[in-house]
Amino acid sequence: EVFAADMMQGGHTYSFLPQERQDTVQQVEQADFFFEDDTPPDHGQDTFDSRKEDDVDDLAEILRPKQSLSMCNEEGIEKWLQGIYASSRGFELGTFNGSVLATTMKKQSSKWIEISLGFVSDVIVMVHRFITAALHSICSDRHVRETLFATLLDGLLDRYRLAIRHVHFLLTVERDGIPMTVNHYFNENLEKRRQARLASAMEGLSVSDFKHGWVVKLADALQSYPMSNTNHTIQDIHDILAAYYKVARKRFADNICQQATDHFLLNGADTPLRFFSPVFVGRLSTEELERIAGEAPRVRRERNELSKQIASLITAREIVLKG
Repeated sequence: EVFAADMMQGGHTYSFLPQERQDTVQQVEQADFFFEDDTPPDHGQDTFDSRKEDDVDDLAEILRPKQSLSMCNEEGIEKWLQGIYASSRGFELGTFNGSVLATTMKKQSSKWIEISLGFVSDVIVMVHRFITAALHSICSDRHVRETLFATLLDGLLDRYRLAIRHVHFLLTVERDGIPMTVNHYFNENLEKRRQARLASAMEGLSVSDFKHGWVVKLADALQSYPMSNTNHTIQDIHDILAAYYKVARKRFADNICQQATDHFLLNGADTPLRFFSPVFVGRLSTEELERIAGEAPRVRRERNELSKQIASLITAREIVLKG
């Protein structure tokens, strides 16, 4: 739930326009089209951490470091989209370059990297702590416990890396691939935004006749509302991006939870929780078993010394009895 909340509230770089504001996109001067390095301006937004759990020493080399991420920019999406459109515009009339959606989606989802890798790192930490606590509860001998854990560690790290590698795979698919979906909610979300914009434009012209509710005269509805081709296109880009982003965000969050965490770390056939098993023990060599569960060298020396003393005493006893 925390991961889903972070994705929903802070996963995007810019806040999308509320549906009632979509008819108010203003023309922006050409000089203001671009930000340095295409970085959104800093308005002192609140921040949130990409990680919630503290690191474990054994895992420092594979865990994603904690990052402080800014909440989304409440303003500026119009100016940003104007800049993206201006830099990619060709000779299209009333349309836009097909690469615009991929470009804007990649920028809008840039914080997905830290949020998702931070979340999976936290799950890895919790799994690792559970395994450590389980070994403490079932193995009271410190030497055996530490030697066994050292034997398990490489295999555990390999499984943790698989989960992290899968997160990178999902990020590549969502952010570097061609935006696509067969989810019907994309069309529904897009249509809702377009209808909301139209309703917002007609709201000031509506009157109540106390019989049919709020209505708009046909003559008023057919009036022309001048808007440049650029602003029309920016509105379309915004609506398509907003509709697609919502579908992609939910899909990505589900895939992270179902695949990267549940399958690779918790309930899959080869998770870290299933690594220490009878099969693992059966594959250990005699030398490895001796190293893990065998006596410590000091204890072995003392046992040999005691055995020699016992043998000497038995021999002496036999000599005394014969005498």
